[in-house]
Amino acid sequence: MKEKIKIILIVVSVLLAYVGLIVLNYYILPNRPSQFEYTITPKRITPKRLQSLWLICVLACGCICAIVHLITEKKVFRTWMFFSAISLAVLSFY
Repeated sequence: MKEKIKIILIVVSVLLAYVGLIVLNYYILPNRPSQFEYTITPKRITPKRLQSLWLICVLACGCICAIVHLITEKKVFRTWMFFSAISLAVLSFY
């Protein structure tokens, strides 16, 4: 029972990471004629946004690896660290 609760909490963390990605990359502004309609416009990419995007992706990958570990008892910490290192190396080329 405790493992199911842990899995549910980690899935919620992944969903919050997804919402963070959306909020990070888009403005949500109300239209002037009617306050009930919203326009969504993309933001331009800056180095700080890329670093934030990298961190959100690494944490989401860590949550997914934690779910895999809870379900299958596999050791996936090394995979998560490998993904983090490679993605940071790719980010440093920007």
